[in-house]
Amino acid sequence: MMLRLPVLISLCFVILAIYLGWSVIAGLVVIVITFYVNTRISRASARLYKRYMGAQDQRVKALSEAFTNIKMIKLYSWKAVFQNLISEKRANEMNILARRFIYSNSMITCLYFFPSLLSAVLFSVYIGFGNTLDLEVAFTVMVVLNLIKEPLRSLPQFVG
Repeated sequence: MMLRLPVLISLCFVILAIYLGWSVIAGLVVIVITFYVNTRISRASARLYKRYMGAQDQRVKALSEAFTNIKMIKLYSWKAVFQNLISEKRANEMNILARRFIYSNSMITCLYFFPSLLSAVLFSVYIGFGNTLDLEVAFTVMVVLNLIKEPLRSLPQFVG
């Protein structure tokens, strides 16, 4: 499985180079941009995950302290103080979690957007070089692009 993805992508790009010529370089640029964007989003998401775990740990510690000392909290009427403290920690945790959710959605969007963009870029550059797109080339390239879509979605996870 590990070796299959790069080999399949390489073979597909060789086939695309045979049919589309130098236009395949535009496809390689799209792939490089894809990896750059996904790497940046993944790193930012990993940093947020560490912050989220720290915030969650602080909230759990505050809750544990409140449960351990519940008799003293009730006796001295510190319920509102502890409730506000735990609510603040929970709000901070939810804020970080919402940002992580946005990053995760962005990464999933990129994983589906860029392989679809690849076909548009390849055909546009091929036609832009003055070539005519006949059915033989179009259908062959579409089959190869459909073969390459899933490995392109899986490759960032493989590299990570």
